[in-house]
Amino acid sequence: MRLLLHEKNVGMLRNLAMTWQSCRGKYVALLEGDDYWCSAKKLQTQVEFLEANPMFVGHAHNAIRWNQEAQCECGVYCESVPERLTLANLIICDPIPTCSVMFRRGLVRELPAWFFSLGMGDWPLHVLHARFGDIKFKKEVMGVYRMHSGGIWAGRNRMSQIKRLIQAHEVLTVSLNSSTIARSVPR
Repeated sequence: MRLLLHEKNVGMLRNLAMTWQSCRGKYVALLEGDDYWCSAKKLQTQVEFLEANPMFVGHAHNAIRWNQEAQCECGVYCESVPERLTLANLIICDPIPTCSVMFRRGLVRELPAWFFSLGMGDWPLHVLHARFGDIKFKKEVMGVYRMHSGGIWAGRNRMSQIKRLIQAHEVLTVSLNSSTIARSVPR
């Protein structure tokens, strides 16, 4: 484990990019500071799947949504998710809890300039990876997504979230090669 320190706050997305580029392992698993994993076999399960299925670029799973203020569980992150997430699925919406995903390292070497304009890192990162292959989604809960007023996403009001999602969708569809998207859409 290596500690990456900055003399000043570089911001969430710049920190993600700098951390992403410093990763050295075969796989990269994401875990933000306010979430946690609740399965001792999470990483092993994901590595075993990716080792056995080289055509997949990542592995994700469901997570419990935990309301930190009310101290109660609010169900699972996403009720209905296909077991195989394609670029076409991910262009429409992001059903992947950030704390659940593990990617093969090296597919997305540099984050494009538009990435830093979105105010979110997880959905665009999932889409960037899905250009190279599908992401396995396991319905089993192996993580906890904590919602609280100080959270970067859950701390926003619903209107602000919707505006960010629309902006991200517009940037993603324009920025990606339309032929890449067209090839991935089921006929």
